[in-house]
Amino acid sequence: MADQRPGRWFDGYIFDLDGTVYLGRGLLPGAGEALARLAERRLPIVYLSNNTITSPRGYERKLRGLGLPLTPGCILTPAVLLGDCLRERGVRRLHVIAEAPLRRQLRGEGFELTEDVDAVECVVAGFDRHLAYRKLLVAHRALERGAAYIATNPDRACPMPDGPWPDTAAVMGALRATTGREVEEVVGKPSPRMMAAAVARTGARPEDCLMSGDRLDTDIRMARDGGLHSALVVAGGDRPRGDVEPEFVVRSILELLPET
Repeated sequence: MADQRPGRWFDGYIFDLDGTVYLGRGLLPGAGEALARLAERRLPIVYLSNNTITSPRGYERKLRGLGLPLTPGCILTPAVLLGDCLRERGVRRLHVIAEAPLRRQLRGEGFELTEDVDAVECVVAGFDRHLAYRKLLVAHRALERGAAYIATNPDRACPMPDGPWPDTAAVMGALRATTGREVEEVVGKPSPRMMAAAVARTGARPEDCLMSGDRLDTDIRMARDGGLHSALVVAGGDRPRGDVEPEFVVRSILELLPET
């Protein structure tokens, strides 16, 4: 059985956003106070999200609007890391199943987005609330021809105020069923790439960082695999079940502070 609350401060704090710090347009109870107190102590804070329907700048505007403390480079999403991943693989022509913010960012970084199957060097699968058959068709044919295959994140569902919505796993599942292909790399949580980038931004050692989130399969798994301390945030409803055990279980990130 996991301990319920930590009894000490950590050198770095890494927080999932959706379902941990806020839900929809509002902060979850205690989140604002917790983050303000960490900032007062000058403890590094890094925010993570696997959601790419909002750009990194959009996240910055949202967090500022919610009154949360921000420092340069403190917001990490797959969009922040995807360009480096693609450049390492030497691909430039992409077929991207994702929404406008991610597509704009990739174009801004010099990548060519195309539906010409013969030209596609890599298929990028992401969260897309405007998924259409044509997007799947091009991806299917490009993968059949041997294009590289990257996913922004593996999430099955995205937390929304009216309940969870199908996420990138829906796209991955469709393409797996029709092509037999598995993604070659997932950029977001729980990938080593995301973990390393988050820890680096804290300036602390992994064993001195606390990763907090509401999902066992991404947040808690990434912490376990990377040697971080982990806290499962159960803001409402029942505790999720899975094969990864968190070190701590709390109802609010305010409970992560030892003096509360």
